[in-house]
Amino acid sequence: KITDHEIDGPVCITYNSSADKLLIAGWNKMFPGITDNESGPYAFNTYINLYTVNPNTLLVDSVVNLTTTLGLFAGQSGTQTGIVSMKWMGGGALEGLWGIYRTDNYSSLFRYVTGTVFLRKYSSKACFGNIVNDLTWDGIDSIYWSNSETEEISLESMSSNLGFWPEVDAFSVWTADSSIPFGIEVAPSTGDIYAGTQMGLIKRLSYAAGFTLVSTLNTGVVGTIYKVRYNPFDGLLYCPIYGQDSIAVVNPGTNTLVGAVHTGYDSPWDML
Repeated sequence: KITDHEIDGPVCITYNSSADKLLIAGWNKMFPGITDNESGPYAFNTYINLYTVNPNTLLVDSVVNLTTTLGLFAGQSGTQTGIVSMKWMGGGALEGLWGIYRTDNYSSLFRYVTGTVFLRKYSSKACFGNIVNDLTWDGIDSIYWSNSETEEISLESMSSNLGFWPEVDAFSVWTADSSIPFGIEVAPSTGDIYAGTQMGLIKRLSYAAGFTLVSTLNTGVVGTIYKVRYNPFDGLLYCPIYGQDSIAVVNPGTNTLVGAVHTGYDSPWDML
């Protein structure tokens, strides 16, 4: 259990397969330094810690102040700042922790490897606004970015070193039924993209020189699916539905529910 009095929900979690460690980061209290009356340089600004955790004992191995390490802007007092999404990605040049950091009015994508930091401000189209994003990797050199501000899924290239990485393509999820994309995942078993929406829907899309909507699944739970996560051990997708304390399990091959929606959770945000 992490007993950081500053950490606040929602909290993101991912797994470093190279080091066999959990990586955990959250948001911060809305009024740090006012509610806590703590002293120090962060008393009136929010800041973010990244915790490395042993998956067997759940003990914290190390703590990194991401705000300082990444050179991020601290949120102003009275705002919430934090990591909205984290993924441990691949090998080679792309290996490392990738995440989305949101502050007062923009989101930026970061890559963090111990001792080395790569920070990129994302495309202006997917960046500005008080928004919640998620990202997933295509397994090569691009990511799919769910943009709740423009109601689109963007395909973005990670091969560029420009400050604004180029958007390759985009697909409006809003057009057909007023869906807003939040959680997003690529299932390696199908190669397709799965996006959770604010209406408890899962949109399955394929990409081959353009996006195609394959199918839509209604989980039957009217709530926002902020994350969609693939389980490599059973080949299924897990979709926490935060506001309704539920988790839907989906077969990616058919985009259908596996059993009944699981209930009894307390605001589930992220899974691995």
